[in-house]
Amino acid sequence: MFSHLLVRLFGLRVRDEKRFYFAHRSRELKAVLLRERSRADRTESEFCLVQFIPQSKRSVDLCARLEQSAIDRIRVTDEIGIAEEGGVWLVLVDCPLVAAELIVQDVLRKSPECKGHFRVVLHHYPSDPWDAFHDDSTHVEVLTLRDSDAVEPQPVAAHPIALGALDAFFEVQTPLWKRAVDVLLAGGGLLLLAPLFSLVAILIKLDSPGPVFFKQRRAGRLGRPFTMYKFRSMSVDAEQRQHELKQLNEQDGPAFKIRRDPRITRVGRLLRASSIDELPQLWNVLNGSMTLVGPRPLPVSESKDCEPWQRRRLDVTPGLTCFWQVASQRNRMPFDDWARLDILYIRKLSLLLDVKLLVKTFAAVTRLQGV
Repeated sequence: MFSHLLVRLFGLRVRDEKRFYFAHRSRELKAVLLRERSRADRTESEFCLVQFIPQSKRSVDLCARLEQSAIDRIRVTDEIGIAEEGGVWLVLVDCPLVAAELIVQDVLRKSPECKGHFRVVLHHYPSDPWDAFHDDSTHVEVLTLRDSDAVEPQPVAAHPIALGALDAFFEVQTPLWKRAVDVLLAGGGLLLLAPLFSLVAILIKLDSPGPVFFKQRRAGRLGRPFTMYKFRSMSVDAEQRQHELKQLNEQDGPAFKIRRDPRITRVGRLLRASSIDELPQLWNVLNGSMTLVGPRPLPVSESKDCEPWQRRRLDVTPGLTCFWQVASQRNRMPFDDWARLDILYIRKLSLLLDVKLLVKTFAAVTRLQGV
């Protein structure tokens, strides 16, 4: 009965029913991925994205055939769509990486005429933490599909699969207004504070041996490592001694925080109480690796230990200050709540919110609360 209704209303043939159903279930790719990421984080499950990217002029004509082959193979709970630039994408819900490879193999086997006309890229969530933190954002690993019907598995050389990280699909670009504010305030701040920088440099040198600035690799947007600058407030061997102080860590989760850290120098305590030690990060803001307001960047080693849902804080460029920075009980706040505040900021990102957080940060600094 349903078949006849489709034919009468839409002129579809019976064999097109399933394709019609999936076409109406499809959504914009990023919206589907955001929904499935939330579902996977909540249920601790996994999913895969498969992209069939056109590689020739004939690829566009073959999309319909490839799409039909995919529809015949995937489940009702999966998603399928046509990319704006051409090609086909699949979102395979509750599907491990190995199962996704087999599905791709079946789709390509049912569409032999598509051979050589599409590049296949397979993304898995949650991926290995390093996928989001490698220096080369174009890194892919080539997988080789094998024919499961053969007695001796033979590689199907015509259909290699590139394995890519899914994190790039969740990237939130810095709005133009935000970048303009960053350049204006950070550039002006560096010029105005130049005399203060000179004075602080002298005090640090007189207080303890070692460099004026502390440099550390932090995880930026999408986890890309960058070098963050601060005035040195600890002894030069602070990072080497961190493993000795693990039992004193007062912050749960991957972050490491000690309120009375024995590695802090005398001048360092004053710099931290006044937040002057953070001022060199204005250079990070000016060069675009940071922004004035955004989630605080964690060291790369700590970022790797974050849970998949906590890594949502990496969707945006990290910042100098954020909700957590101005919270009155931030040193006693569980890391889960810290991450939730960062995700809340990403959802509510606006010029008015940035202004409010900057005003609260300035107030906290003037009270020597250390932000």
